[in-house]
Amino acid sequence: MNRLKLQILICTYGADGLSRVAQMNLPRLDGIGYIVSCQDPDGAIADSVGLLPPRPDVELYIHADRGLGLNRRHAMEHATAEFVLVADDDLSYDADALAEALRIMEAHDDVDIFAFRYSGADNKLYPPAEHNLATPFKGYNLTSFELAYRLSAVRAAGVTFSPLLGVGAPYLSAGEENIFTERCLQRGLRGRFFPLTIVEHPGPTTGYRLASKPGTIRSTAAFIYVKYGFAEGLLRCLLLAGRTPQPYHKALLYALRGMAYAIKHRKEL
Repeated sequence: MNRLKLQILICTYGADGLSRVAQMNLPRLDGIGYIVSCQDPDGAIADSVGLLPPRPDVELYIHADRGLGLNRRHAMEHATAEFVLVADDDLSYDADALAEALRIMEAHDDVDIFAFRYSGADNKLYPPAEHNLATPFKGYNLTSFELAYRLSAVRAAGVTFSPLLGVGAPYLSAGEENIFTERCLQRGLRGRFFPLTIVEHPGPTTGYRLASKPGTIRSTAAFIYVKYGFAEGLLRCLLLAGRTPQPYHKALLYALRGMAYAIKHRKEL
């Protein structure tokens, strides 16, 4: 196999997670490898080889902690390729699309953050053509497993995924990819959306299913603060509360608490 140019960073949890990764039928492609970062805080994985049979293009790391933001940090710390693509354990990749995504990355020296499309039940809205991620596009939000990064640029900027974000985190149960990418943009990295579908996700995403949960509302408010600051962020939290299925006063309370948490922990997000 050729030198790795792209590593796909698959985050999972426990023995069931490793079994799901084994069922992904990951394409074997020259220049592309996989990092599986599995959290096992209870030490329940006795036979990782039986759960995820070894492959030369797959590296497995097991960590005794929890929280998706922390797990994404682990995966990126293990990476060595020029580009990294964020992934979960329930995706279906198309080999030709992955090869084309890598071709796009290598062809754009002026881009550090690459956003692509996925197909799935969320029926997500995308820009119709290439789009600068620094410029908002109404109705378009980032999804973790569409995102790829130039690893050297991320490391030079000193940006890492926050342990305070994502499923399993203590208070903010989503938004790790949004805040991570926003921090990258704030530190000068250049981001662009490309209208290429690279992966399929079966059923609604976790973010879609849990959009009205308190932890997700708090996470959205935290992202709003990181992106817009206090004054504009406060106004946007008022609007956020009106867009959820929760009663307005409850949603607003969750949003304000999320924003207050982000202010308190702004150096850690």
